Amino acid sequence: MTLKVQLVKDNKVIVEMPLEREGWEKEALELELEEFESTIDSIAGVHGLFSNKVRVKMLSEMIRFSDRRFSEFMNILNANQKIVSENLRRLATNGLVERIEKKRGEVHYVTTDLGFTSVIACMVMHRILDELE
Repeated sequence: MTLKVQLVKDNKVIVEMPLEREGWEKEALELELEEFESTIDSIAGVHGLFSNKVRVKMLSEMIRFSDRRFSEFMNILNANQKIVSENLRRLATNGLVERIEKKRGEVHYVTTDLGFTSVIACMVMHRILDELE
């Protein structure tokens, strides 16, 4: 099996990573690991946000419908105000969600570029896991 992931920008491959040990040269893997470890705090922070089903559902809803209001989250998730508030706060604090006041007193929540990309990266991981099974 030769499974790999490519990151392409403007039709140019900027990163290509094999998903098997055999596809890596030892030195190249070491360099990638060093870079990865240097940013481990931010990576762990983002991954921690995806360890909660409520937050994942909130992000999915914001992507699906471009934005959501607080009360909509309470209804969709069948969750109380405290749960919705705490999870939105965590997403916003970590840069995945932005709070926007469209009209006076009408607050909407939208995903940032980081929030959108993080969900897409999780979807890619889902596809990778399917392929490995």
